[in-house]
Amino acid sequence: MDTNPLARAVNNMVNQQLMDTHTNFIGKIVSIDINTAKVQPLTMYKVYGQKAQTSAVLTNVPILYPYKCVYKVDEVTNEVIGIVQEELKEGDTVYCGVCERDITEAKNGNLAAPSVARRHNLSDSVIIMGMSEIEYVAGE
Repeated sequence: MDTNPLARAVNNMVNQQLMDTHTNFIGKIVSIDINTAKVQPLTMYKVYGQKAQTSAVLTNVPILYPYKCVYKVDEVTNEVIGIVQEELKEGDTVYCGVCERDITEAKNGNLAAPSVARRHNLSDSVIIMGMSEIEYVAGE
């Protein structure tokens, strides 16, 4: 561990920036409104040197692919009987991508200059698709 106060301060600042850079995350749908959703990220937020906290619920998150795959599995043999596609619903776990810049205008199909201040922000997330599930069923 570096005992130099300046080196420690710089290291802490770099670590905080890395913790604030988001790329993809797993979340849970709180509610759906046609093609957007409220999503609770299932990762906690941590400010360097403090305890982790629950991330805020994200609102108006666009949905790219509104489905999940459900594996139908025989409960006795554990064999996959089939795979069905189901629409996303409240409580489903989803895979979300975080865009590089502010997507406020892009969501409406408009060009916009990139915001210097907002990069890889959770507010600029898009639901890519639902996480697959397994449903055990009685065999034939």
